Amino acid sequence: MNSLVRSITLKESLTSTVISASHVRGHYEFRALQRHELVPSSCLQHKICKRHNKLLEVFCVDDKSCVCIRCMSDRHCGHKTTSAAEAWKEQKTLLSVMQRKSQQQIKVQELELLSLSKAVKHFSTSAQAMLNLNDKIRNTIVEACEKMFSKVNELVRRRESMVLIRATVLQEHTGNELAALKIRDAELCELGQTEDYIYFLQKFQALSTSGSDILGFVKEQPSFDLLSIESTLSELKKSLEELFQKNIDMFSYQTDVSKLKFHIVSAHDDLEISHDGQKVEDYDWHVPFRSGNPEQFTYWKQVLCVEEVKSRSYWEAPWSGTGVHFAVSYNSIVRKDGGNKSRFGYNKLSWSLACFNHECYFIHNGVKTNILTPKCSRIEVYVDVKARSLSFCCISDSEAMTLLHKECTVFSEPLYAGFTLVSRSSVTLCS
Repeated sequence: MNSLVRSITLKESLTSTVISASHVRGHYEFRALQRHELVPSSCLQHKICKRHNKLLEVFCVDDKSCVCIRCMSDRHCGHKTTSAAEAWKEQKTLLSVMQRKSQQQIKVQELELLSLSKAVKHFSTSAQAMLNLNDKIRNTIVEACEKMFSKVNELVRRRESMVLIRATVLQEHTGNELAALKIRDAELCELGQTEDYIYFLQKFQALSTSGSDILGFVKEQPSFDLLSIESTLSELKKSLEELFQKNIDMFSYQTDVSKLKFHIVSAHDDLEISHDGQKVEDYDWHVPFRSGNPEQFTYWKQVLCVEEVKSRSYWEAPWSGTGVHFAVSYNSIVRKDGGNKSRFGYNKLSWSLACFNHECYFIHNGVKTNILTPKCSRIEVYVDVKARSLSFCCISDSEAMTLLHKECTVFSEPLYAGFTLVSRSSVTLCS
């Protein structure tokens, strides 16, 4: 019993502040005191005022600290105070608010982390697909070049063989002619030395006619135009180097991920923009405080983004609902007209990809191009102003990318991302 008492002498009752071995022993010997809860004294030390050794029972609102009764008449005289229990209730309410905010922040960060993970996976998949495509195209180009150079070698060898045969024939005929000419020349020398008139006249007639027969074979020098082939190969080499360098420069140029937000003042009254400007939904009800703004679309359920699209950039946006138009447009597009002048894709100032549950098409200036593709709930838009290209891609659930449409055109004004929403649809901009 003595060892037990010694082990709990550092404990005290929540109903008493006096610590002694006899007091503690009483909590074990008397039935009435056994109902008291004993806790280690270390758990109560933070509840005692270090200055006055009194129980902290009051909360000073001004200094935001717990004080004892004597502190109220000492350092905290005249301060606004309340009981610790009341302050606890108030602070616990604030704690609940802080917890909700903390949980919301955690959720946002988890979604951001998930989005980053998907982006990394998508990039890795796309990069590997691009590497595979690069290897395939490289092999195709190398094979084509090898076939071409092999053909050139074959043509050169064939031409060489023809020229050599021709040269051999010419050499043979020329040698025969030379031998015949030497014989005739010897006969002419011999004839020039004779004094016999009759013999001379008879022999001379025969020799004068034989010269034309000897030179009767027409000689044509064999030709082999190597300079033209060399020039052609040099031009080909130069063209390939320029083409490769041009494409390498294009590939190495950094594509910027556009960080876009919806321009709330441009949104139609039926469209609701989230507080962070990243999501737009069509709820089929009016938001009257936006009405009357000169930048607002008043007929079509459309919205533009605040940021101007950079020279070379892309953005991604998942959608849901009935249908959505993904567009790029000049800021000068009409806003108040009920016709095609203010409708994305139906005029010269905008280009649009329309995605519905049952169809997909590209439209510009009212000209529609149907696209055969399965339903796609995530769209990526690529813009390269310098290269005069606009591309729309579909991102599948497996992160595979499919090119839906590519448009080549000249952009004469700054571009802005825009969206048209069909009834009960929504779009979210990926950050």
